Amino acid sequence: MTQPLLPQQALRHRYDIYLNAAELTRVRDKARQAHLPVSTFVRHAALAQPVHAPPSEVSIAAWQDMARVAGNLNQLAHAIAAGRATGVDVATVQQVAEQVRLLRMELIGASAGAET
Repeated sequence: MTQPLLPQQALRHRYDIYLNAAELTRVRDKARQAHLPVSTFVRHAALAQPVHAPPSEVSIAAWQDMARVAGNLNQLAHAIAAGRATGVDVATVQQVAEQVRLLRMELIGASAGAET
């Protein structure tokens, strides 16, 4: 059974480039750091598209640790809103919770508008 043709925009054109040994090593290292195939890394770099390296293990661990803080702040905001806790401004707690959310997103390199 034959496979259907890909849409025109999905087709790839092969393009050869010439690199010396040092350049090739650098390109391969950068692609490996970004967890991308060399061809994808080069295409992104050539088209000035962002090349994002995955978050470090330390950043992921900090993101996970801050999840507990975010959860506790959320519970506190709900308790205040429900009248079960007094003496704390719910707006302040919500602002702190939002700042924690933004910091968590920054730790893993996600956009600020992304959900946790």
